[in-house]
Amino acid sequence: MSQYWIILGIVLTGALIAVELKLALNWTLLYYCHGFPVLMRRYKVLQPAKFAECVQQLRWRYGRRHSMALEFRFLTPEVCAFRARTPFPQDPDPWQRELVDLDDPWNLPQPGLYVESRETYVSLMHGTLHVDVADGVLTVKGYLNWYVMWLNCLWLAIVLSNCDPGSSAVCRFMLFLGPLFSAIIVLIQGNRYIELAEIAVKSMSVGRIERYRLPRTR
Repeated sequence: MSQYWIILGIVLTGALIAVELKLALNWTLLYYCHGFPVLMRRYKVLQPAKFAECVQQLRWRYGRRHSMALEFRFLTPEVCAFRARTPFPQDPDPWQRELVDLDDPWNLPQPGLYVESRETYVSLMHGTLHVDVADGVLTVKGYLNWYVMWLNCLWLAIVLSNCDPGSSAVCRFMLFLGPLFSAIIVLIQGNRYIELAEIAVKSMSVGRIERYRLPRTR
């Protein structure tokens, strides 16, 4: 593969990453509810009406000094998206004051009132929490960030273009290095998303955790 195609691939990958960054920063519903799903779990909750208060607690827990600092945003009253915290300034959540009384002294403190150093990590996923008030079901979904796919495709193209016929073992190792690294990070981050979901379930179910099973059909 010529260097021309490699350069073209790098430019195209950069453009796609810029598009994804724009969609993510704008909290676009299409981006946060569709994509490459790598995690989905459903739980029964006893008090689905406490969803907004639950998200407020998650903001407090994961928005401060934490190895997994997250930002949360209501897309609808029933759907809350979350992602790794970014250094860019954010507009206020338009649903937050509608769903939670921020002037209520019984509410938890706002994470935005505190400025602390945060640990950083490579984030390859974003997710959503969706509550079904009628059925009492909370669903957590984790989606792979699009740039992971683009960068892995670019990595494979670069490795294949530089492989010599006599170095097949090295080529195989290099081919799998990028996807293997991505898989390990996704596994770690997926477990953290499950932890987040179980904390949410406990806050809406008086400390209980119960997985939701779809009813069997004959």
